[in-house]
Amino acid sequence: GTAKIRCRARGGGDGLEPDVAATVAFAKKLEAAGASLICVHARTRGGKSKVAACWPAVAAVARAVRVPVVGNGDVRTAADAASLIRATGCAAVMSAEPLLADPGLFGEGPRRDAAAEALAYLDLAVAHAAPISWARAHVVALL
Repeated sequence: GTAKIRCRARGGGDGLEPDVAATVAFAKKLEAAGASLICVHARTRGGKSKVAACWPAVAAVARAVRVPVVGNGDVRTAADAASLIRATGCAAVMSAEPLLADPGLFGEGPRRDAAAEALAYLDLAVAHAAPISWARAHVVALL
């Protein structure tokens, strides 16, 4: 069989560039190298949550490549996710920190048990040898 290659790019030297054309060129290189999916973090590493996400960059990449594009940035609600898909044409949405704060964010149902989720996360982190710095940051966000 063949392996699927999925690429995730965050800016600041490894993906999203201040120049949208450079971001598109990078995405095309990923696709040419065999990527089957490209995730675009719509802000540079330095701008993390401090500046608005560059949804036009997600849209430009989605128009430029034939593989599915997953958009990320400024998605805090289900309505935000729908808006990102509508505005950019991306195939799917990725959201990290808001989902750590509320893993049921996009679902329906009762509010979660944060302590139980943190313990379950720690079990997975141990089972998969996650770096302690990641686990610490994620558990803090969960609680």
